Amino acid sequence: MELVNRMVPKKWGLVRKELEDLRKQKYVTLEDYYKLCAHPEIGFNPKQADWCLSYFQSLGDLVYFDDRDLCNHIFLDQNWLTTGYTISFRIN
Repeated sequence: MELVNRMVPKKWGLVRKELEDLRKQKYVTLEDYYKLCAHPEIGFNPKQADWCLSYFQSLGDLVYFDDRDLCNHIFLDQNWLTTGYTISFRIN
């Protein structure tokens, strides 16, 4: 798989660590993600943050839907998200 051994910017590791630290929250808003990426220690503009987000999604580290209803949330806990969908389907 070409993603696994791919060279990426070191700062992506900082973003990944910050997101792992936030995992207990289950999700973050896209706005908060951009703020995290713009932090002086990281210094990403929105386009760079989007590349990083896309990469982490490709690896399965998080779930992000580029959909008008869900595009404002980045889900950090896939199990929590799956459980929510399962409960939703059972109720309906």
